[in-house]
Amino acid sequence: MFFLYPLAILFSIMTIGRFMRRMLGESPLGATAAVLGCLVAFVLSEDFRPLHLWNIDSEAINFRIGMGSWLSGHYHPRSDSRAAATWLQAHAVPGQDLVIIAFPGVDFYYTNSDYYFVAESDPRFESWACSRGTTQRWSNLPMIYSYQGLQAKITTGRRVWMVLEPSRMQPVLATLPPGSWTLAWTSKEHDIAIVSVRKPE
Repeated sequence: MFFLYPLAILFSIMTIGRFMRRMLGESPLGATAAVLGCLVAFVLSEDFRPLHLWNIDSEAINFRIGMGSWLSGHYHPRSDSRAAATWLQAHAVPGQDLVIIAFPGVDFYYTNSDYYFVAESDPRFESWACSRGTTQRWSNLPMIYSYQGLQAKITTGRRVWMVLEPSRMQPVLATLPPGSWTLAWTSKEHDIAIVSVRKPE
């Protein structure tokens, strides 16, 4: 349907033009009325958003902050992966802490990631995994694909930072020992979460 949108616009313009010619005849007045009619129709449509265009490079527009679900559904979803990476750079200790990514894109900004976690039962696993499930396809990070493998990293005693999608977080946290994790950071739109995990004493 997206690719039919230009045809819908052309059809609307032709319809308004035909209507105005029928009302006012083939005259300069009819042509002017057709142009004004098209402009009015555009102003009344949901596509007329001058404030959106004026602030197109702002954080709020780029990451849909404060945008209702009905309106944000018209745009490709975006997450502030760089903000998560910036937070990790300030808090994770490379070589000492383990950073496990389970949110696409954060690894691009945070290059000290250690592992990528995608459960084998996740529908995305097949397209994200390569080398027999040992490597994540786009980050080239070593891959953890089982909850047992995830628990093995946590029991090493090192602090583990996990970058997760809140909507997919519950199955992961349910496999962790009680009291071993705390929510350390969330993005402004609450679509990225960083969880701190430590082996219980």
